[in-house]
Amino acid sequence: MATSGDNLTVVQVGPNNGTGSEYDDWSPDYWHKQIQIYVFPEMYEWVFVALYIVVFSVGLGGNFIVCYAVWKTKHLRTVTNYFLVNLACADFLVIVVCLPFTLVQDIAQSWLLGLAMCKLVLYIQKVSVLVSVLTLTAISIERYMAICHPLSFRVSKYKTILVIGMVWLLSLLVAIPDLIFLTLFPDDKIPSDIGNIWLTSCRPSNEQTELIYQMFLILAYYVLPLIIMGFTYTRIAVCLWQSTQAGPATNNVATDGNAATLRNRKRTAKMLIMVVVLFFVCYLPVYLLNILRYAQALHGVPDLAISVITLTSRFLCYFNSAINPVIYNFMSEKFKKEFRVVCWCCLQLNYTRNQRSVNASRAHNHSSEDQSGMPLRSVHRHNKSAFYKDGSLEYSDSRTEMTRLKPFNHGSRVCKDSYYNGSPAHHPT
Repeated sequence: MATSGDNLTVVQVGPNNGTGSEYDDWSPDYWHKQIQIYVFPEMYEWVFVALYIVVFSVGLGGNFIVCYAVWKTKHLRTVTNYFLVNLACADFLVIVVCLPFTLVQDIAQSWLLGLAMCKLVLYIQKVSVLVSVLTLTAISIERYMAICHPLSFRVSKYKTILVIGMVWLLSLLVAIPDLIFLTLFPDDKIPSDIGNIWLTSCRPSNEQTELIYQMFLILAYYVLPLIIMGFTYTRIAVCLWQSTQAGPATNNVATDGNAATLRNRKRTAKMLIMVVVLFFVCYLPVYLLNILRYAQALHGVPDLAISVITLTSRFLCYFNSAINPVIYNFMSEKFKKEFRVVCWCCLQLNYTRNQRSVNASRAHNHSSEDQSGMPLRSVHRHNKSAFYKDGSLEYSDSRTEMTRLKPFNHGSRVCKDSYYNGSPAHHPT
């Protein structure tokens, strides 16, 4: 892509340097050729493409595993983890729906999917971001009340689902201006008779209104949540420190707590603080960039610098949507264990399917070997047959067809027990 701002700088890509009227005699084929040169990625943009592919893969798999692990594992179905699943769903939407299209738009500086997708994709992205910040705020409040005021605070599954529903409803309403004001702007230097969708941008129709809207968002959904979460996690740290120094029975922390519970709560608090810090660090550049852009404060900045800043700020947003499952894996022993179980069970299920296919083939061919390659010896005595396997003797009625002994599948047993039988040693903290 040739260096530029929001529109194609025809003087830089044409054969002559002069006024715009000198390009009136350009043929459509020549216009298309120049546009292709303009939108083709530069070397540094290929680097961002590679980084985006990594983020897409990690975010897609990681957020899916978070949802799947909580859904399948009883002892992970806690209030905090329900909120984390909601956060993972929002991140999953950002990764799947928004990342591919905005990457193409940022590199080619062209919106190729029409007006409806222009509104829908950016609306979903705005909703997902708002859901994320409101969910993080709700988690901080829930943790603060559960740790610092446990006797006056009881939350149920119904209340948690109600809060999550309100988070989505509020986010859907606040993001409505994107559905109303976003529109397509074709590049005014390209003749209309060419009929090309390249260099068409998707942006708000009124930049002054958008500036006010962006200021509202950064105050209501960035600064205010940051203040709330700063207060709640500071109080959580104080409560946990007091419980360590004086013992849980002499302060406001839960009286049923013990050393293990306190350690679990500290680890959970550290993990959540890390998630919050990364969220605000990753979204600060894009908020500032939007305000500067709509305030017309980027005039005179080199086009290459604007392109790099835009790609970097967007990349940080998508990086944030992919990094949370990695944080859970490294900072939560429970999630780490369940991630391993999920991955192991996926491999085990695949192995089991393959083994069934092999067994069916062997049975069809009347094979006499078991899955481990050990032979089965059959001795016919009148109406019974004796089978020796791994040093044990088993009998089968000879009047029935000989069937293969079913091996004990330890992996499947582990997967089943982990998913459906909550372990007493893994109570929610």
